[in-house]
Amino acid sequence: ARPSSEHMEQTARRLDGKRRCTNRVCSSTNSAWEIREVSGKLALFCRGCARSLDQGKNCHFCKQIYRQRDSDGFDGFNWLECSECLQWTHVHCEMKAGFSAAHSLHAEFKANGEVMYLCPSCRGDADMDPLQETKSRNLQTLTLARLLQST
Repeated sequence: ARPSSEHMEQTARRLDGKRRCTNRVCSSTNSAWEIREVSGKLALFCRGCARSLDQGKNCHFCKQIYRQRDSDGFDGFNWLECSECLQWTHVHCEMKAGFSAAHSLHAEFKANGEVMYLCPSCRGDADMDPLQETKSRNLQTLTLARLLQST
């Protein structure tokens, strides 16, 4: 949902002197700026980062923006690409959320160039309560272990 135009104008005036993209790994200082809401706060982005954000190209958890051309580790962190929706998620964010298989999946990706990984949205635990999420993680870990044993 986009904020109202009045709210955007107020934010633009407040951020007017900033003139640097909010994306911490973007160094753009150009004049094409757009305001987006991220985690309940309005922020100023360059046009390229705003477009990536609009397309959902950000970590499911921390909302770090990526562009498709970015390589794994471009921001100093490892990423996993979802085999279903092709969105990328930080390995450490998955680990913090309790998905312990993320580290070994990334190691497998580095070794083989591919891995079967499902992001929180595709595995269906994006909005689950903690108990259901734990059960889902345990089930996915067991499923992953069985898959690894069969190969």
